[in-house]
Amino acid sequence: MIKNLVFDLGNVLVEFKPKDYMDRLGFSTEDIDSLFQIIFKDTRWSEFDRGTLKIEEYTSALKVEHPEYKAQIEQMFSGNWTANFLKPKHESIQFLKKAASNYRIYILSNVSEYVLNYVKTLGFWDKVTSGTYSYMIHCLKPEPEIYKAFFKDNNVIPEECLFLDDLPQNIAASERAGMKGIVFCDNLEDVYQTLDSDINL
Repeated sequence: MIKNLVFDLGNVLVEFKPKDYMDRLGFSTEDIDSLFQIIFKDTRWSEFDRGTLKIEEYTSALKVEHPEYKAQIEQMFSGNWTANFLKPKHESIQFLKKAASNYRIYILSNVSEYVLNYVKTLGFWDKVTSGTYSYMIHCLKPEPEIYKAFFKDNNVIPEECLFLDDLPQNIAASERAGMKGIVFCDNLEDVYQTLDSDINL
């Protein structure tokens, strides 16, 4: 019996669309494509979520390595940059709020401290029982250790959990660990059918 709903953050509860942000800043299509590869496809971006690299260290290194994009990188990561990169997924958040009446709500996410602090301002965090966050334990989904830590630290039974994550490899790893999962792509109907609960759409 499912007693716990476990949510990823990125592209489940918040949208992560850096190209849209760069477009709003007025960057050219060519610069957007180049900066996306430079910043978000670098293996160091994962270390930011792992909690082993600070964003200031990363962006400083990028500006040295790519001086032609120094101004754009500074513009992207100035001020409240997390709110510019991330937008709440309102339908998912409304589902979480309603589901909290029937299930305990947990978060399991590859996330940095900066991003987590922003997400906590989006008006649903009071419904969250607890969670496990990559930057705090220095491991990432789909590494087995993060799932083991989630079960242990939150005192939950894997078979009593349903995990929603947008990446198939993360769901596959969760199921190997004993926790049922759904690859989430705004398919709330599939979630309702799996739960077979009395939460009303």
